Amino acid sequence: MPYHSTWEYLTIKKAALVSCVSEQRFKRWIDKGLIPVITKEEDTFVRSRDLVQHLIQYNIPIPDGLLQGNAKKILFIFLQRIMPEGFSAEIIQVLYKLRSKTSFILDFIEEDSCTSLKIMTFNPDIIFLLFGQCNECLTKSSIKATLMKDVPVYSFHGDRNIDFTTFISNCVQRQI
Repeated sequence: MPYHSTWEYLTIKKAALVSCVSEQRFKRWIDKGLIPVITKEEDTFVRSRDLVQHLIQYNIPIPDGLLQGNAKKILFIFLQRIMPEGFSAEIIQVLYKLRSKTSFILDFIEEDSCTSLKIMTFNPDIIFLLFGQCNECLTKSSIKATLMKDVPVYSFHGDRNIDFTTFISNCVQRQI
């Protein structure tokens, strides 16, 4: 099921309201080219999925009204900078296959000093820790404390004898 918001197109006023910013600030985002708009006759609209992508990119919490009722927010945290060859293509294929079964929004980050802030603002339903060892700040208990809720956290290490496609699919299917 592809991602669809409860509001597919938003007026500038409505988009600013659900983003919790002033209409002036929202118009500045548009003027800077940060959010694409659609103009029909004399009205200007923002697609909700473009707004969601903007909010994710700038670490702004996504209002529940922009998400489909069962949409999952999945956060991938890369614990090392260099990924194994072919990994990017494999993860894209896995996520493409999952799109037909569930609706989700994704973000990918590299672990750094802002990881806790990103976890807090994205407020994921599922977290994947990929490749490498977690530092003390990024444990399941610290993530739970950051979010003030229990979120499934899965770790994947390249040295396992497990297919990544199966691993991700099984983890996401458990949460649907």
